[in-house]
Amino acid sequence: MKPTRLIIEGFTCYKDEQPPLDFTDLDLFAITGPTGAGKTSILDAVIFALYGKVPRVGKSYGELIALGRDRMSIVLDFEVGPRRFRVARTGRRGRSGEAQLEEIVNGQA
Repeated sequence: MKPTRLIIEGFTCYKDEQPPLDFTDLDLFAITGPTGAGKTSILDAVIFALYGKVPRVGKSYGELIALGRDRMSIVLDFEVGPRRFRVARTGRRGRSGEAQLEEIVNGQA
C-alpha cells in the first residue's frame, strides 16, 4: 500500500481543513519538524482512515477530534499494486463514525 494524497480536517492539531499532502512522486520520505508540530498526527490520520481507530488512543477516537470541533474528516488516496482507492472517514463526538471506500478508475472515484 502506498499513500498518494491525504486531506485532514478537525483531527488533533489540524483544526481546519489542511491543504492536501501529496505523496504521489515520493518513494521514500521523512516527516520532520519540532515537537508538537503534528508529525504523529499525520501517521495517526492515515491509520484512522484505513482502520477506523488509532491504537495509541484505544477504541474511542473522540479525543482525536480537534478542540472546539464536533467532527473530524480524513480522506486518503492510496495505491495497492496497479489499483487506486480513496477512503473517506468521518468521526463525530458521541456518535458512530462513517466510512466510504471507492476505487479510483480513470481518475474518477
